[in-house]
Amino acid sequence: MNDKSCQIFNIFALLKKLGALNKERVGQFGLNHYEVFILYDIYENKVISQKDLVEKLKAPKQTINSIVMSLKERDLLTMVSDENDKRQKNMTLTDKGKEEINKISSYLSKSDKEIYNYLGKDKIREIENNLNELIKALETNIKKEGI
Repeated sequence: MNDKSCQIFNIFALLKKLGALNKERVGQFGLNHYEVFILYDIYENKVISQKDLVEKLKAPKQTINSIVMSLKERDLLTMVSDENDKRQKNMTLTDKGKEEINKISSYLSKSDKEIYNYLGKDKIREIENNLNELIKALETNIKKEGI
């Protein structure tokens, strides 16, 4: 592996570590990061379909369906048929789901604020811009290579 490849590999290793730390952060609530994202997304949008979640998370349908079914079994969300398309199921939070996401959101807001204050506005903006550039470069490379 040459120096350039090694540096890119190290960036992906750091991103993996970052993801693992975030997973640990939300894991204290007995949920994984996908479950938290789904609950939070429903909370923000009030209603969302599994199809929308598949597109947002770039995850396989079966993965999303398994997570949704698990959240439903734990009485954190409910599913109802879409008024316009009875084949499509939309999800909404149950009262228990709302309580859970409020608790999680409160903790994450405090945690995120501490991280933001530690890094500062300029560093946060720089990290965000750099990650967006990395995503763009990777997407371009994948399209170019036909992967």
